Parts: sequence; C-alpha cells; structure tokens
Amino acid sequence: MRFTIIMLLCFAAVRLAAAPSPWDSWRSGYMTFEQAEELRERGNYTEALANFKKSRKHYVNVRTARPDWNQRVIAERIADCDKKITEINNLLGRKSLPAETVKSNKKSVASPTPGRGEAQEINRMRKELSALQAELETLRKSGSRQQNFEREIADLMHDRRVLKEKYDLLEARYKKLEAEAGK
Repeated sequence: MRFTIIMLLCFAAVRLAAAPSPWDSWRSGYMTFEQAEELRERGNYTEALANFKKSRKHYVNVRTARPDWNQRVIAERIADCDKKITEINNLLGRKSLPAETVKSNKKSVASPTPGRGEAQEINRMRKELSALQAELETLRKSGSRQQNFEREIADLMHDRRVLKEKYDLLEARYKKLEAEAGK
C-alpha cells in the first residue's frame, strides 16, 4: 500500500513539473512500468495496458531528448513495453501492436546490428534471464508464504502458551478447592 502511494506521489510530482527532464522521464517510465506490472498481476489488464503505453512513451521521450545516453538500454526498455503491450493485447483479443508502435520501433536502436553468433548468444541470454526472473518470482512468492507460515506458527505458539497458563491456574484452583472439600 505504501509503495503504491509513493508511486502515485512520485508520478504526480513528475506531472506537475513544467518540462520534465530526461531523467524524470526515465524514472516515470520505470515507475509506470512497475505500476502496470502490479495491475497486470491483479488482472486489471485495461489499466495495465494504458500504463505500459505511458511507460513506453516516457522511454521514447528519453530516446529523443538524450541521444547521448545508452540507446541499447533505452531500446530494451521500449522493447519490454512493446512485449507487455502485445501480451495484454493478445489477452484482450486485440491486434498485437498499433501501427505507430511498429514504425517508431524501427528507429529505436542506434547501434550496429549484431552478427549471427552474437544474436544467438543474445537470444540465449534473454531466455536464461527470463527463466531466472520466473524463478526469482517463484522464490519471492514462496518466501512470502514462508513468512506467513512463520507468523501463524508464532501466533499458535503464543495461544498455546496462554492456554497452558490458564490451564495451570485452573488446575491449581481445582486442587485447592478439592483440598478444602476434603478437610
């Protein structure tokens, strides 16, 4: 909840600035992408799609405003947005990418095209990265469940201790009453 509020405040602060700097656009693109991921995970595909498009727009603004920045990294961010947009469009039954996205993608990389061996290596590394990201997400969810289990066990142990103390008091009281009745 705090994370979402912080994200919204940062986004609002960026929107209030008259002319955002490329760094602000980069940060907004990143934060909007993260928000879109959260929305997608919650099943809110329409808003997630809008946020992925906003994020892409921020990265395109950075690319045009700062050609001296690492264009490969910027192109990868734009490609990530395009991939997510395509996935959600497929889920929603829409066509893959709007025409404007495909056109602007052609000029996205200012670096030379990698050779065949390099392209294969890049594809292999991307697949490996995707697998590692999926594994990381699984481990995060597992860790979260583990923390919940630990919390529940601690609560149960506390309840057991309280009930044991109550039982001991009742037993002592019972024995005292039994001893008084036996006299």
